[in-house]
Amino acid sequence: TDGRTDGRVNREDSQHYLQESGKFSAHCVYPCGCGTVPVCRPGVPTVRDGCGCCWQCAGQAGELCDGATICDVSKNLTCIYDTTQDLTGTCQEVQPAKCTVNNRTYDDGENFTLDCRTQCTCQNGTYACVSLCPSENIPPSAQCHHPHLVTVPGQCCREWMCDTAPGQCHSTRSVLGCARSVSRGVTDNLQRGQFKEESQSEP
Repeated sequence: TDGRTDGRVNREDSQHYLQESGKFSAHCVYPCGCGTVPVCRPGVPTVRDGCGCCWQCAGQAGELCDGATICDVSKNLTCIYDTTQDLTGTCQEVQPAKCTVNNRTYDDGENFTLDCRTQCTCQNGTYACVSLCPSENIPPSAQCHHPHLVTVPGQCCREWMCDTAPGQCHSTRSVLGCARSVSRGVTDNLQRGQFKEESQSEP
């Protein structure tokens, strides 16, 4: 066989296509008949071919490749085919895809914020996000009557507010209090400023 790398390149779309279409097996002959392990030029690793049989020098950028002759995955190279009908491709570097969010483009691995409460990371064309205000996702204990989130002047993360009794309310922060219960859409004067209800029980 005219060999290439091991199955690690199967993560690339071109290698998936080879396996799914049956082209992969077209380059393999069993039982394996291997010669001596090749001596590769400096910087080129020796790898198992795509048939899982013989050792070979990993294909470098611009070199021909196929289902058996594998590209050097340590250099982020994969076998790219001009058409789905081609049996032979060339080793090319595949750059991770960037992310475009709200008309802004971010590099793979770059962190960005959607707002002051949400941080995201670009991951090869898609992005994943985490909350910068985890306390908003943890409701107060059952002793808190009618828990709801309110905005706090001067800070991004919202605070949980509890109604303790008709005509009274208090924040989950013990230092805060208020003159009367908070109702939806109504802003109340608290000891440390204005609080406005955002939602009843969800962040």
